[in-house]
Amino acid sequence: ASQRYRIDEFQMARVEAERGGRESEERFRRFVDGLHDYAVIFLDTDSRIVRWNSGAEALFGWTADEAIGRPGTLIFTPEDVESGEHKKEIHGAIETGRAEDERWHVRKSGERFFASGILTALRDESGELLGFTKILRDITRRHYAEVERERLLNERHALLDSAGEGIFGVDLHGRCTFVNAAVTDMLGFTVDELIGHDIHALAHHHRADGTPYPREECPVFKAATIGIGARVTGELIWRKDGSSLLTNNSRTVKKLRRSGALQRKWPTK
Repeated sequence: ASQRYRIDEFQMARVEAERGGRESEERFRRFVDGLHDYAVIFLDTDSRIVRWNSGAEALFGWTADEAIGRPGTLIFTPEDVESGEHKKEIHGAIETGRAEDERWHVRKSGERFFASGILTALRDESGELLGFTKILRDITRRHYAEVERERLLNERHALLDSAGEGIFGVDLHGRCTFVNAAVTDMLGFTVDELIGHDIHALAHHHRADGTPYPREECPVFKAATIGIGARVTGELIWRKDGSSLLTNNSRTVKKLRRSGALQRKWPTK
């Protein structure tokens, strides 16, 4: 959100500079040079660098004197240049006004970093193309964190799905946060029909004698909301088709940090 705000701020400053003459142009130049956390690069219609701010110097390691006049491919990895990614980005900006991307870039030293960027086509009042602006920010840490999070999620899903018992989690409001394949096989619900929904209302709503089962009395709900763990034997679970499943093995219900509860349920043999 902060990056989007700064980019919008940049665009407004650029429009003001175009309309306000030399004084506004000078304010715009100072504004661009003051964006130390953002690389701001201006390209001409041949995709050659014509302006390179202090943020670009810090991010890429090239000084303005070294970068100006060089092709915009200077900041791309060799493989992206070979596959024409820079051309696709230019084409996207020409067609739609802007092209957003998250990809690897390369510094003068050869070191690579992951950046979020937006390329914007610059046009005059008649619509004639004047050039492009490229704004980038280093998000390498965030990228690695997201990759690690995805790896852990995949690892967890693989572990859960390899279990023979049904395993699911609920949040503090009793909404399902994750399920494994054994749960969907037993209940007949899809993952999308369970995630984000009150699993008690879907599958634990009545007792064996047909009387309603209040959520407040459910051991899963108690574990999630007030942290009371329980070991439960032989409760009725309802499938999507209206049939029921009586678990004949004990189930462990326990509190998981502050995020909810975990229920482990063995199917009927």
